[in-house]
Amino acid sequence: MRGADDGLLSRFLWLWPEPIPFRLGRALPGADWATASLDKLRELDLQPGAQPGAPARPIMVRLADEALPELEGFGRDMQRRQVTAGGLLRSALGKTRGQALRVALVLEFCGGVAQMVSARRRHRSPRGLSKRPTA
Repeated sequence: MRGADDGLLSRFLWLWPEPIPFRLGRALPGADWATASLDKLRELDLQPGAQPGAPARPIMVRLADEALPELEGFGRDMQRRQVTAGGLLRSALGKTRGQALRVALVLEFCGGVAQMVSARRRHRSPRGLSKRPTA
């Protein structure tokens, strides 16, 4: 390693959510529902390889048209911030566009899985990434 920025720290998601007052939960956790939801995520299929015997490939998920302006605005904002940032923050800001897409996709999958588990339906991959998780 030649310097402080080897790229590892910029791969972390640096978040500071709005604080909420501490409160002990009073309801029992839905462990069965959570387990069923995670099982559905685990069962997601990859796309078959291009040739017989070729390794499976990830499924490409389109970004919904209505989500494009928000994502572009977010990406431009991160680029502007990156220009004035220094050191490790500059590297972290450079990764935020891709991270935002990946987190939005995870939220889209989780939302779909939660609905399907609640309705006891078989899970299919989403056909597109909606505006809801990118907002």
